[in-house]
Amino acid sequence: MVVTPNKTLRERFIKLEATYQSGKTAVNFMALVNYMFEVARHVDDLVGSDSSKAVGNADLKQSFENLITNPLQGVYGKLISYDEELVSKVASYKAQFSTDPKPLNSNWGNIFTAPNPTPSSVLPSGTDTEKMDAMLSLLRPLFDQINNAWLDKVVNTARETETTKHKGLLDSFPLYKTIITGIQNASATVPPSGAVAGIYAYVDRTRGVWKARPMSALAVLLGQKILLLPQNLMRSI
Repeated sequence: MVVTPNKTLRERFIKLEATYQSGKTAVNFMALVNYMFEVARHVDDLVGSDSSKAVGNADLKQSFENLITNPLQGVYGKLISYDEELVSKVASYKAQFSTDPKPLNSNWGNIFTAPNPTPSSVLPSGTDTEKMDAMLSLLRPLFDQINNAWLDKVVNTARETETTKHKGLLDSFPLYKTIITGIQNASATVPPSGAVAGIYAYVDRTRGVWKARPMSALAVLLGQKILLLPQNLMRSI
């Protein structure tokens, strides 16, 4: 799986980069590059290369195919050229783009199946570590494009589809609408920890771990159950 419920693409990328930084080996760098290709394999599954993993909604599938055509085809074409240059210039580095299963949807063109892809020519002379460090600075903006495309086309499109289905149920089934209305009109007292954790996760995913969380807004918050004032917090002597 590309992601698990408690992991975003960026969190996984940051973790793999940290692993490489703590041990600058070709094996650790290959894991980082392979992860970027793993996203392409997963998108390929969603559009039907593996029928057991493909989405059944036609609109979703079309959205994912459009995602492959633009921007992912261009992004991964460049990543493959970087991968090939690493093979030719870093000892012990092995190509990651050709790892099975290869993405096979027609919207990729032949970037994953063409023999002998042309390597890029972007790495400086120097040690293997210096070359991998230089490549890492080029991989980060490529990953940003992949991550932004994933959030826009995969996550947001799935959310919009869910919203449309939900609206259809509200319009078609009065009892369902009555139940949902009752839930929405009910209030409950909950501890703040869930909301705070949610803000941290949301900001990390959409802005990055470096973004400060203060001033983040909470929706549908009615107020505090207990108002904490200085005089309430002073200990009795």
